[in-house]
Amino acid sequence: MVKRKVGGAQRYRRAAAGGEGEGGGAEAAQPGPLPPQHVQRKVNRKVKFLERVAASKKAALAATGGGVAKKRKAKSKPLPTLDSLAGALSAVEAAVSDSKASKAKQSDKGRGSSVKRLKARRAIALTETQRLQAVMEHPSFKADPLAAISHHLQATLPPPPPTAAAPKPQGSKQARKAGKQRQRLRQERQQQHMQTDG
Repeated sequence: MVKRKVGGAQRYRRAAAGGEGEGGGAEAAQPGPLPPQHVQRKVNRKVKFLERVAASKKAALAATGGGVAKKRKAKSKPLPTLDSLAGALSAVEAAVSDSKASKAKQSDKGRGSSVKRLKARRAIALTETQRLQAVMEHPSFKADPLAAISHHLQATLPPPPPTAAAPKPQGSKQARKAGKQRQRLRQERQQQHMQTDG
């Protein structure tokens, strides 16, 4: 004959309700056979753990005044003026520029199209900010920014390559003749327009 298997949850409930020790007083409360010793020890450990959790919860509630403690945000203080921050920032920039100006110039010469290191990017950013500040303080830029930029580009950029001779028009002779006639008519109109305006 096969013994009837009692579910685990029923065992735990019976053991917790009976308050048994290591197999102590549960014999009278339990109608069937006792669970194995390892299951009884497991139940006892769980019961003790739950008791400790309940005790610590009660202690925590007593410490907070009996209610559930809510997290409160600290009152935000108004932001200070940014003058001190600007002063500190300029001092740091000056210190960094003095110590790394020579290194930045050396690394700037060998720079390719992309910069992969944070240190190099910072050095480039520093030199570019210095250059921009110098441009912004220049009197010709203050007077007329667009003219100063165009003059700078004319001075620094190489001249455009010389254009080759005008390409010969392709197509039939009639198309070329018609194009030449249109061009002559345009020139005549421009001359007439100049004469009437002048």
